[in-house]
Amino acid sequence: MKINYVIYFAAVPFTALFAEEISSNDLYETALDSEEVALNLESNLSEIAYADPQDTIMMSSSKVFMSSQLRDSKRLFALGEVLLWRAQQSGLGFAIEKQTSSTTTKAKVKSPEYDWDWGFRLGFGYTLPHDDWDLVGSYTQFQTQTHDVDQSKGNKALYPTYLFRSPGSIDSVSARWNLNLQMADLELGKDMPIGNRLCIRPHAGIRGAWIFQKYNIDYSGGDLAKLGGREVMLINNFFGIGARIGFDSLWNIVKGFSLFGDGSISLLSGFFDLKNRQQNMQSGATTLNISSDPSTVVTFFDVIAGFQYDMFFKNHRYHLAVKAGYEFNYLFNQYQFLNGLNGGFSFYNSSQEDLSFMGLTFGLRFDF
Repeated sequence: MKINYVIYFAAVPFTALFAEEISSNDLYETALDSEEVALNLESNLSEIAYADPQDTIMMSSSKVFMSSQLRDSKRLFALGEVLLWRAQQSGLGFAIEKQTSSTTTKAKVKSPEYDWDWGFRLGFGYTLPHDDWDLVGSYTQFQTQTHDVDQSKGNKALYPTYLFRSPGSIDSVSARWNLNLQMADLELGKDMPIGNRLCIRPHAGIRGAWIFQKYNIDYSGGDLAKLGGREVMLINNFFGIGARIGFDSLWNIVKGFSLFGDGSISLLSGFFDLKNRQQNMQSGATTLNISSDPSTVVTFFDVIAGFQYDMFFKNHRYHLAVKAGYEFNYLFNQYQFLNGLNGGFSFYNSSQEDLSFMGLTFGLRFDF
């Protein structure tokens, strides 16, 4: 019995010492774990403090495309668009049609019937390293033409509108209108996110436009029969360059699909090259040859709205956008044709009608 007490009291100090050692080890390991957590937290806070602001922008706008979302790219992009447009120039009435009955006389102006034609737009851009501003240049070309023919029948009589000193009515008229639009744009813009689904891109730059219009009208028969008929050749060319401002917008609907709406306005300072030449259709003798080159400022307004689908490749290194929309372009005071108005030397038409282009635009954008 005494031996047991001796063993018990001898073992107590060693047991306490062993327990104290285990407790010290646990505390030491806990301290090491706490220190590691603190170091990791400090590292994360440091990364947040010194993070690239563009990374933050990219994360906050991940649902709508912006150029800052691309990684390890060359910051270049190419644009290509196919245009299916219809141009309409107001004021091109080539004849007046009068219908006379026993009680009333009705009259209306005969104008060209405008057709749909194809055009294209090509562009190339670069996203600047500083603050992701982008510089874009583009070129647009569109050509169209119309051909209209009319004849007098029964109680319907035709009268020319562009013929100088017309002798009276005519039996037939043939009108051919040709238009060639060439346009170059250079703009500087920047993507600006609003929330995580909407991005706007204000931009400013310069625009140059060359608009060539040619209008040929042949009048024959009627009171012109003895005079050999008349051929009217009209030229209405415009050359202008000026400032352009606007904004683009992109609103994400679901993953990859977005609505877009773009608009801009330009003030083009330039001049017209105007000609009105008329000749006898039989002899070829010139009966009128007059020209003018007035200077002016033309307002150019354009808008487009539609749908866009965005895709990324190779871990956001490449980007492809496919879009389709309806585009509308409007130029004020483009009609400057020298018009005889059926007599006299008051040729300059003061109405100065407007020119418009409207239709579908299908496009691709590739970032690399």
